[in-house]
Amino acid sequence: MTSEVRSRFVDLGGERGHLLESGAGVPVVIIASLLVRASSYLPLLRALSGNYHVMVLALPGAGHTREPSEPLSQERLIALTAEFLQGVAEGPALVIGHSNSGAVAMGLAVHHPSLVRGLVLADSVGAREPVNFWGVLWGRLVDALLEPWLALTRGWHLIASALLHAPTFWKQVFFSCRVKLLALAAEVKVPTLIAWGRWDHTFPLHCAERLQRAIPHARVVTGPGSHDWLITRPRAFAKAVREFDDSLPS
Repeated sequence: MTSEVRSRFVDLGGERGHLLESGAGVPVVIIASLLVRASSYLPLLRALSGNYHVMVLALPGAGHTREPSEPLSQERLIALTAEFLQGVAEGPALVIGHSNSGAVAMGLAVHHPSLVRGLVLADSVGAREPVNFWGVLWGRLVDALLEPWLALTRGWHLIASALLHAPTFWKQVFFSCRVKLLALAAEVKVPTLIAWGRWDHTFPLHCAERLQRAIPHARVVTGPGSHDWLITRPRAFAKAVREFDDSLPS
């Protein structure tokens, strides 16, 4: 039976975030990419909610949230996510960071490890070589062709974010194209799963391999799909998360 999905706004240090949640049990927090809406992750939320208390968190400046007076720094986004976990989650959470929100998830694991039961980096920013805007943009266009259902049904989320949250949106676009996270990755001490779409062109598979070399004892799983396979292949991604969670100390 599919659990009811609940939607509400949450206060994050005086800023407004948006939360979707469903299920019960060990908390799983999916940090939504700041380029889309929390509802983009509904397929994965539903695939995991039979086993976990799943929360999709849209940070300020994304989706249905209010645009901050100025785009928030990565340090501030990490601090707001930590505040959310301290106030809402029932103990350490499995934290999933996807694409540009992988930077927030990784920073959370490094600076607030007691809040993170396990870290899942899904097709994250930070390890692409060479780093350049046009290479990432071209890869994103290829992935859109490989994910036509997502492009047709969720592509307008991207357009809406670009229009309604232009300062945050464009800051995140350029951040995603230039950020390097391997030095930060080397500081991750919590159990880590690097979950990558086998045909990701935005951040190709070599990014997962570079992250695995940087993060001590991290494991890699490749799934069927491209950059957004956690949305387009939610059952396969949820299976990888469950197997990862089963391997963690109780």
